Amino acid sequence: MKKTKRKPATKKAARKPKRNPPRRNKRPKPAAKKSTAKKAKKARKLKRNPPAPRKARKAASHSRSRPKPKYVRRNGRRRNGATGADRMFEKFHGRASTKTTTVVEKASYRSDLAQLGGLRSLTILTPMGKQVVVNWTAKSPQLCVTPDGKQLYIKGGDQKINLSRFGMGAPSWQKDSMDLGHLLKVTYRTQKDFHKFETIDYFHALGEETGALPSVQYDTLNGTLRISGGQYDVRREGIVN
Repeated sequence: MKKTKRKPATKKAARKPKRNPPRRNKRPKPAAKKSTAKKAKKARKLKRNPPAPRKARKAASHSRSRPKPKYVRRNGRRRNGATGADRMFEKFHGRASTKTTTVVEKASYRSDLAQLGGLRSLTILTPMGKQVVVNWTAKSPQLCVTPDGKQLYIKGGDQKINLSRFGMGAPSWQKDSMDLGHLLKVTYRTQKDFHKFETIDYFHALGEETGALPSVQYDTLNGTLRISGGQYDVRREGIVN
């Protein structure tokens, strides 16, 4: 037999671990090129409808969500919105208003009134000659008078009036302050010493001596009543004349 020589075993040298290569930022893939037909179609569309500027696009988006305001010139400046007073000024004068005038008014009010009693009814003669009685059963106002006894006031309660009962329900009658007519009689509920403080409804006719009747004014804006004029006087025995 032939003997074969074996090569001597050699020791393998230890290999060094491979280092990870540094990471590189991946570049985005280039977008797919559009076909020339699509490019031509887009160019024709932009030519027909060119894009609006950025400010115009922003204004258009706002105008779709809310109505476009009107502008009124005041002292060379533009102000948003036209009020009813502006339209009435232009209708009356035939030209638009150019300025706004602010008026400050001083008003005096009575802070000390004497309470006579709860108002039960008012009898009113309207300008058309119709006699109307306004009654209160609940939420009645208070009939009051000034310290000198010369002026009656109606305070508190529910003072709203149905104008249709007075023949004044038509729009042609509607005003901020309305004259309901002459006050013929007033009825109020109170307690007095000469009737042993019993709860009694007292009534008084107006204008019995001089014929001068007070009138009743109605404030439609606030729903309040006011007694104006006349020659009555509030005394110990009650309302005279």
